[in-house]
Amino acid sequence: MLSEELGRILWQRARNAVEYEHRHEEYLKQYEDEQRKMAEREKRRKEQREREAIARRELPERQLQMFLSGKHDYIEPGLKLLAEEFSTGKIIKRVVGQQAYNRLVEFEA
Repeated sequence: MLSEELGRILWQRARNAVEYEHRHEEYLKQYEDEQRKMAEREKRRKEQREREAIARRELPERQLQMFLSGKHDYIEPGLKLLAEEFSTGKIIKRVVGQQAYNRLVEFEA
């Protein structure tokens, strides 16, 4: 009787160990999947931030070129920035040329 009960206890322990191992493997798979997804999301966010930073850096130059070429879209915020940079001396005649300089002077007035 004692050996029968001991056998059941040992069998139950072995079964519990197998179940624990199975649950642990499932947990590891889920954890690795979540880590992979988080890394992918972070990579996409970083790429998006880089694209936005490049667009912000290039925006004043694109707007200046649109203004100087006479091709206007709605660029009022950019024109304000250009006027500020022109008035502070960041945009100077020798950089943009005489004709563009004259247009900026006219816009500022």
